[in-house]
Amino acid sequence: MTRLCWVLVLLAGCMSEKDMDLVTTGDESLDSLDGGYRFDVTPPEAQRLDRAFVPQTFQVSSLDGALQEFHLEPTVRIEGTVSYFDITPTYATLPGDQASAAGLQVALEQWNSIQSANAVVGESGEFGLQVAPGAYDLLFQSTSPTMPSRRLSLQVEGDDSIDTDLGYGLPVWGRVLRPDGSPLAGAFVQAFDTQGLPSGMAQTDDSGAYTVRVDPGTYQVVCYGTDSGRVPVLRSEPLTLTETGAEANFQYANLTYSAVALRLEGSSGDGIDNAIVRFQALSLEGYADTASLTLEDSSSSGNVNVLLLPGEYTVEVLPHADSPYSGYSTTVSVDDSFVEMPETVLADLTDTTGVVTDPDGSPVPGALVVAMETASGGRSWSTTTNDAGQFVLALPNTAMEFLLTPPADRRDLPMTYTYGPDLGETPVLTFVAGFQTEGVVLYPDADGELQPAEYAVVDVIGGSGRRIGSALTNSEGEFSLSLAP
Repeated sequence: MTRLCWVLVLLAGCMSEKDMDLVTTGDESLDSLDGGYRFDVTPPEAQRLDRAFVPQTFQVSSLDGALQEFHLEPTVRIEGTVSYFDITPTYATLPGDQASAAGLQVALEQWNSIQSANAVVGESGEFGLQVAPGAYDLLFQSTSPTMPSRRLSLQVEGDDSIDTDLGYGLPVWGRVLRPDGSPLAGAFVQAFDTQGLPSGMAQTDDSGAYTVRVDPGTYQVVCYGTDSGRVPVLRSEPLTLTETGAEANFQYANLTYSAVALRLEGSSGDGIDNAIVRFQALSLEGYADTASLTLEDSSSSGNVNVLLLPGEYTVEVLPHADSPYSGYSTTVSVDDSFVEMPETVLADLTDTTGVVTDPDGSPVPGALVVAMETASGGRSWSTTTNDAGQFVLALPNTAMEFLLTPPADRRDLPMTYTYGPDLGETPVLTFVAGFQTEGVVLYPDADGELQPAEYAVVDVIGGSGRRIGSALTNSEGEFSLSLAP
């Protein structure tokens, strides 16, 4: 079977004594599609009016040289009403008042596909969605703790009406306590099913009690603490609910904070402003492994002062977008006393010279090179190659991802290269010519006759979710694009 993959060519230079740490980002062969190809087709605007046609995904098992023919299907309408029982009192399973689920989020989602639709339930409990036929998850996502969320499998073949009563749901209840056993009021609690669908958010009352309503299933209950953001996030063990609810209580082990100070400077000795400093707990004293805590602060005149619970933390320094400095990471142990971290001097960005070539090794002028931090800083730098195919970028000393786009007059493939830290040698980024894939996009008119879809966008999506090929159909609905062998 033909496989779609990235080709990586590295020619080592001599600008550093260290070997460049090369990280191959993996075979973009659509492994999540079992070696197949995913084509996302966005209809032209004329066919998208009134959502008569919507973007659709086509899965192709292999490309053997045959013409690919994609038929856009007209949308069908899924509509209905949603209701539920507003429990009174909250903790009881006694009948309450039946109410419309106004404001409920409704979605049709299809895994690994561009096909989806979203709606909000109206005042009378009504909703409507237009999608292409196919298999979907129908999600009812509640924002109220007394209204259950729900996930249903749905095969959409034509217009359909679905009236849903979410019912009472099953209660998940408990209390949130401080270390001394007193109630923690105002803490936020939520339950998540095994696929990540959340319940509505509950807030503890003055007695530290909460309740959320969910459908039968397995859930993990998450307590976020108060809105200060300085208490750990606590997670329950998985709870399986069948015919009855479940209890999940939380108690904080320690809420005594220690002061932590950090000084950030550049190579000139000046303090660095507006750098984000992220403290992420590796372990917290007195808490289970399921507890987590992440705190961010920004530097002012180079100074950062935070309050942290005792434990072990990773510390990430993320300079702002226009900063001339590299990021930095370390670890720190926090006990019950003041912690002054060693002064940190951030390294300057350094010029990195690279070369872009075609498959024969000839330089490619006018290619767009975008370099992105793969760490959580997420900064990016871009330039185009000169007549000799060279580019120069001032980059940090961290893992970088290079996105390479050919000039408009060439048919080379966009490429991705990833390098590890200590980028010091001359990267040579090489295009590959690929092979041509041709196809046609058609849609049925009012009489059911197939017509060419002019100016439809055809995207090929890789296993990582990134676009790896793109084309625009002509007046006959035809397209041609290059894919890597």
